[in-house]
Amino acid sequence: MSVTTPHPAYDAMTPIWSDLRCAYLGEIAVKGALPWRRTGQRDWTQPGMRHLPRPAGMKRTDQYQAYLDAASWTPATERAAQGITGSIFRHDPQIEAPTALEPQLADITQTGVSLRMFAEQVVLETLLMGRYGLLVDFPGPTITPEGVFLAPPPQSRPYWVGYQAEEIINWRTIQRDGKTLLTLVVCKEVVEDVQGPWGTDDFFIVKPRTQYRVLRLNDLGFYEVSLWTEVPVGIGQVPTAVTLLQSWIPLRQGQPLDFIPFVFLAPFSLEPTIQKSLMEGLVRRNYLNFRHSADKEHALHLTAMPTFYVAANMEAPPELYVGASMAPFLPDNQAKVGLVEFHGQGLQPHENAMKEDLMLMAALGARLLEGPPETQETATGVQWRLAGADSPTQTLISVVNQGLTWALQTHAYWAGVTENVDDPAIHVALNKDLVSTIMEPTMLQALMTALLNGTI
Repeated sequence: MSVTTPHPAYDAMTPIWSDLRCAYLGEIAVKGALPWRRTGQRDWTQPGMRHLPRPAGMKRTDQYQAYLDAASWTPATERAAQGITGSIFRHDPQIEAPTALEPQLADITQTGVSLRMFAEQVVLETLLMGRYGLLVDFPGPTITPEGVFLAPPPQSRPYWVGYQAEEIINWRTIQRDGKTLLTLVVCKEVVEDVQGPWGTDDFFIVKPRTQYRVLRLNDLGFYEVSLWTEVPVGIGQVPTAVTLLQSWIPLRQGQPLDFIPFVFLAPFSLEPTIQKSLMEGLVRRNYLNFRHSADKEHALHLTAMPTFYVAANMEAPPELYVGASMAPFLPDNQAKVGLVEFHGQGLQPHENAMKEDLMLMAALGARLLEGPPETQETATGVQWRLAGADSPTQTLISVVNQGLTWALQTHAYWAGVTENVDDPAIHVALNKDLVSTIMEPTMLQALMTALLNGTI
């Protein structure tokens, strides 16, 4: 088993995560996600393209390219994810931590990102992808050109590193004393190597390199970190093997940790088990709306522009390119030239389908903020029900609160500010007041529709 071997659940979720990520990134990512051959040509052996199936009879590449280019992507996924995240952070998080940690909270990653900014990214990723990883890290030893390990400087402190769902390729747990204990996490990272030494033109050229960070409990039960990197093998210099760069045991006041300072965040719990994204239903409808847009634009192109036709008792010319496509030639004993124009309601079903898509996406987005009622409710009924039940997003917030609190407690413990790894005086609480509790469901859906349309 290699360090690059993914967890079986990771392989199963990769296509779904790709759909979620592309939907958030928008039209360029969605259209770019279509399968291609190594030669740069689309793979027509596929039964249909991933996000935009090829219509029956459309065999030419240029025809499908025009069909794809005409389709438009509605940024509903991006607007809903950002809108819901924004509603959470319209009030600042409540953070209780020792005074000694306050300067570190302003730069929790040691890259200029505050805890509040980091928490916003955690919520967005967990909401969109249904999974995020948070590592409380500590500077490891450095290696000199002579191969000598140097300990981190005394002023070193813990910092946080976030990992997207696609970057956490493997994990393992065991049950101990009735609790789930994390024993292995493998994260895939991409670093950039400068191609030349200082003072040369090659200094401006960088090459991405994949490395793997392995977090595990070793045979002695201590937390151990190792870095592995892909190396080129063979004439083609294709990375086909990995080699160990370095391995070390992080210490707290000279003692190793007996746990991995890594936490998984998901919509319903902190368990490593993969959970479904809250936005998956909205994303699926977003892709359906994309296909409806392609069909509408294609039909509009073929029917909206008048097309000439020629009827004559003579041999047909090779091709007559006029109007939307080309002018048909009809054998007839009476020569004539005419114009075919579109009449009727042929495009109305496409327009109705796109309107229905927007309404359903708005409803799905609204229900992330307010759980759907079983029966018709009055405004007062909604207020009473919300007083004792959380929306899906509020449940997600509760889980993120637990994860951020655990990370901050671990940070304080590792920094030597506290003596207990689970100090109850340290906690993080995000805002859960998302919408007015007296807002009627119809008003909430109307506001979500306006958000997806980009009018608010």
